[in-house]
Amino acid sequence: MNKSEFASIAMALRTYYPRENMLPNDAALDLWFEALQDLNAGVVEAALKKWVKIEKWPPSIADLREQAAGSKYEVAMEYRRRQQAAIAQQAQKEIPQAVQNALQGLRNLLQEKANGGADDA
Repeated sequence: MNKSEFASIAMALRTYYPRENMLPNDAALDLWFEALQDLNAGVVEAALKKWVKIEKWPPSIADLREQAAGSKYEVAMEYRRRQQAAIAQQAQKEIPQAVQNALQGLRNLLQEKANGGADDA
């Protein structure tokens, strides 16, 4: 992860835990970045989001690293979903409406065949 990506994570930490004095100065930011920079930013973001949903207190560096490693599959899947959503959003801006309609028609047809195939079994 680079410093810009970490800045986004640091802002999220401060927002999630405003009363906890998270990352109070530049030295704290530098130490946290140094300890987390070898991880993928998307994985750390997903780990933080999961932590916030299940824990009452703010995470330590070790907590985030453990969350990222312990649920690697879930975190990776969340990161992949976010990437796919961003790609789809960009594609919708670039693909003409007629092509989008044709693709949606193909998706619908494939879904119908998949549903029909399940009923035949």
